[in-house]
Amino acid sequence: MNYTGERDTVWRQIEKAERLIIYGAQVVAYGVYVAIKEVIGRMPEAFVVSSIDNNPLIIDGILVIEFNENISSSSLVIVATPEIYHEDIKNKLEQLGIGKSLYVDTHMEYLIMSEYFRKKGRFTLLEDIPTLKYNESIQLSERDKDLSGVNMHMAKFHRDPILIGDYHIPSWIQPIQVGAALTDNRISGLQDNTGDNISYKNPNYSELTAMYWVWKNRSDEYMGICHYRRMLVLDNNDISKIKQNHINVVLPLPFVCYPDTSGQYGRYISIEDQQKMFLALKEVSPEYYELAKQILKESYLYNYNMFLADCQTYNDFCNWLFPILKRAEELCEPDGEVRKDRYIGYLGEVLTTIYFICNRNNLKIAHVEKKWMV
Repeated sequence: MNYTGERDTVWRQIEKAERLIIYGAQVVAYGVYVAIKEVIGRMPEAFVVSSIDNNPLIIDGILVIEFNENISSSSLVIVATPEIYHEDIKNKLEQLGIGKSLYVDTHMEYLIMSEYFRKKGRFTLLEDIPTLKYNESIQLSERDKDLSGVNMHMAKFHRDPILIGDYHIPSWIQPIQVGAALTDNRISGLQDNTGDNISYKNPNYSELTAMYWVWKNRSDEYMGICHYRRMLVLDNNDISKIKQNHINVVLPLPFVCYPDTSGQYGRYISIEDQQKMFLALKEVSPEYYELAKQILKESYLYNYNMFLADCQTYNDFCNWLFPILKRAEELCEPDGEVRKDRYIGYLGEVLTTIYFICNRNNLKIAHVEKKWMV
């Protein structure tokens, strides 16, 4: 993917703005704020929210205020909220005569955050890794061979809402129905209740039942998982680049969290579950325990349990991850207690962060855009 022109246009718009306001006060908004501060040295006048409820009152010394009529029409309002709220916010801004706005969907988020990560020099972008040039005489059919051996499985659930948009799904992404053991309804030709599986655990493991199925039942050159609403943005040239450069794992860019990673995962993982996750980590993989505490005091968190990895890296990660999750499950559900709140899936995101940041010097890791589909 080549983002250069689009990224330059976005950053010029931000740089030229007379005044800046960020609409939002959670993880996307904070990431945009950090990027703007780091890349061009600008600070927004405020973070604006529709309601102060469940939002911080101040972020890094900058006030978080409720949306009101005093917002200057000369301000560039950068709307950095979940995309489902963009239309309502757009209507509010138009009613106030504010036409200068930038809506941060997942594509815009990548255009902004990729420049920040470039400047930080810590999380390598796939787009910055060179592609070996093909000889023009090579036939297209031979180039297509680079796609062989690549299989990403898209986790789909039988109660998922139907997508409104028409999206191109690459041929190497295969749908897999998760939680198939819990219903007779079939929405995919492939289900996670075949072979070696933990399909019945889907209410707590979420998309991790697909990850487990791939681990136990596939041995492709490159394997991965994504979601019916979220996938990594990769084209055929990117796949060639990944294979040519022997990339071990491709991940979405991490979130930048405030004041540390707990500012994000602490919103949906209880303190008690966090403590039990750390206890499970200490018991099962003590060599990661101390490093984990250091990593989670930083700002970077991989969300969504979504990645593409070579077979060895995929297997190594799952061999590490699932025993920790199993022990966490035993600690969180004693005496046969039954939960159905996806908590293991959330723990998986934190553990994904720990594993790949711990191994950043041992693995060739590249980062790409993630797409949110509606």
